[in-house]
Amino acid sequence: MSSQVVRVQSFGKGSLGGIGQEVERDERDLMEHRSGDIDKARTHMNEFFKHTRNGMYGEWKDICRDLNVSNADRIKKNMTAFEGMVITSDKAFFENLGYIPGQEPPTAVRKFFQDAYDFAKQEIGFQGTDQNILTASVHYDETTPHLQLYYVPVVDSWKEKVYEKDEFGKVLKNQNGSPVQARDDAGHILYEHVQDSETRRINRAQFWENKGGKSSYSRMQDRFYEQISEKHGLGRGEKGSTKEHKTKAQWEMQQLEEQRKTMVQELARKGQELLEIDKLIESHSKKEKAAKVKIERLDGNFKGRVLSARELDAIKPQATLPGGIGLYRVDQINELKKTSYAAIRYKERCVDLDKRYKTVEAENARLRPKMNFRERLAENRELSKEQLELHQLRAVKEQIPKPIWESAAAQAAALSRSISHSHGPSR
Repeated sequence: MSSQVVRVQSFGKGSLGGIGQEVERDERDLMEHRSGDIDKARTHMNEFFKHTRNGMYGEWKDICRDLNVSNADRIKKNMTAFEGMVITSDKAFFENLGYIPGQEPPTAVRKFFQDAYDFAKQEIGFQGTDQNILTASVHYDETTPHLQLYYVPVVDSWKEKVYEKDEFGKVLKNQNGSPVQARDDAGHILYEHVQDSETRRINRAQFWENKGGKSSYSRMQDRFYEQISEKHGLGRGEKGSTKEHKTKAQWEMQQLEEQRKTMVQELARKGQELLEIDKLIESHSKKEKAAKVKIERLDGNFKGRVLSARELDAIKPQATLPGGIGLYRVDQINELKKTSYAAIRYKERCVDLDKRYKTVEAENARLRPKMNFRERLAENRELSKEQLELHQLRAVKEQIPKPIWESAAAQAAALSRSISHSHGPSR
């Protein structure tokens, strides 16, 4: 459950100008000092319960005059001149009420701040009014909506020390020049109690003393819970706390610390995501390098020759790397395979033709001796025919009587000479 936040801070007179610029959103302050905290696009949505008429310092002087403050001119730089109060809760509380930054605040949120302002007047307002309130506004242009108001701690009842006086009514002083405080018979310092004085004072210590002293903060938190928080669904927080009032700066530091813790957790988560991304990038980088080495090896192995079907099937498209970088696309691989498969079929046909050629050559080599034998056989056949005729002639010769053969031979020779002579040249 979300808890109530009610914080108080004291300021010196010198802070009036700067705080006035911050609260009422002075244009120069927006441009130079608070632009990091304030969403200027939402500043117009801020709502005022009370606006200064002449700036913070002018309003402070007017309040001191109107309430007849007697010590306004004696307020020193190190003394409290005014205080600030912040009333709010966490973002979840306002979101549950329907609040969306940049949009018109829902009725439930406005009702909460109206009740909170009425409570503030009851607690710190002079006699329950806004007469001592310098300015009060709800800021919707910061991280969390909050009521921020400033007031002068004016009192009309107080106790003051009693000083020893001489017979002439003059305050006695000690050797150091300090006034001598009056004491009772027991040695206790004497005080004079002033009630409902028409002449008022600015006195922060007496202001909170009148509301319960050290327990004033706890009591105020209890009353806020009973009257406001319980009605709007807020938790009390640390019940019974007697801590001193936290300043707005302390509260803001607490809020910033919570935001810091949330941011540290978020950064840790983002850091883990970055580590995972780095690991993924490193993994892809290693795969890319391995792929490049493989491609270089493939280039060396496959350069100048046709890839086999097995080698082609082993080539796969490289997974896409971060940034859309890839070594080969699927369409490029498919085109490469289509071309290479055609080359494989051409090579296979060439190999087949070469085998057939070699088969024919071998067959020719085998048949060539047979062809030579047939030629020699034909030649032998021609020779055999002549030899047969010669043999037959020799057989006939042997059957003719020698005298007849010799006479025939002589006649043949003479006939031959006769023929030669008849065909010779004439004289």
